[in-house]
Amino acid sequence: MKIAILIPAFQAEKTISTLLNEIEKITTTIQDEVITIVVNDGSTDSTEKIASNFQIILLKHETNKGKGAALKTGFAFAINQNVDAVLTIDADLQHETIYIKQFINEFKKGNFDLIIGNRINRFSNMPIHRQLSNLVTSFLVTAKSKIKIPDSQSGYRIISTKILKTLTLNHDGFILETELLINAARSKFRIGSVPISTIYSNSKSHMTNWKSTLEFIKLIISE
Repeated sequence: MKIAILIPAFQAEKTISTLLNEIEKITTTIQDEVITIVVNDGSTDSTEKIASNFQIILLKHETNKGKGAALKTGFAFAINQNVDAVLTIDADLQHETIYIKQFINEFKKGNFDLIIGNRINRFSNMPIHRQLSNLVTSFLVTAKSKIKIPDSQSGYRIISTKILKTLTLNHDGFILETELLINAARSKFRIGSVPISTIYSNSKSHMTNWKSTLEFIKLIISE
């Protein structure tokens, strides 16, 4: 099996080196073929320079286009590399890399086409506005898709390329991840989840929560 680890990165100079070091250590212990793709989404800091020191595939946007656009760029490249699945992980160290093997092993069982990381402790340190946003969107996505989605905003997930080849994704921002979930469920792809822990730092999120929540709701209503 061939897996692509996809990292959309924007202004990630403080974290990208640590993340890539951790991924490198883990992938050397995985028997499957694994490639790591970083999409530098128009960063103006040293993200690209630091990432280029690693044995990865580095793609770039000249200007910041949004997380969804970075994911789509990575998806298109991964499909051309004939991978079986794409594992997405955020660049800010919020996702612990120890779960990479768990995602891959669960995917290889063949029970699901898309597996989402369910952040079991996500409310312990999460600001109240993010808690509410997560609860609202997860409830609405579950209702819309008719599949239990406990953590719809988790960007830590593994996605079969069958899904990526089938679906048309139209959004460039954070809501692309929600668009993918809803359309995958509608297309009868099998969606599951695995429990993960999450590390929250004091770093500023690039996601504007209330604005994004309204966009999520509009998307869900329109789909």
